[in-house]
Amino acid sequence: MMLIDKIKAIEKYICENFEEWDLDDPVEEEYFEEYREISGVFEEDILSFEEKFNIILSDDVKALYRLSS
Repeated sequence: MMLIDKIKAIEKYICENFEEWDLDDPVEEEYFEEYREISGVFEEDILSFEEKFNIILSDDVKALYRLSS
């Protein structure tokens, strides 16, 4: 399972169980909207980072950083 899929599964789990944990409804409170407004990075940013630090990020990490771009 890719990291992105795990994050989406966590989001779903939270939405399904928030009442049991006595939490506010994350959709009603627009918590996910604020989360989705966080912009991800673009491919050129990732390439620049890898070149600057002479590393290669895993595909999962790259997908995570691109999540909202």
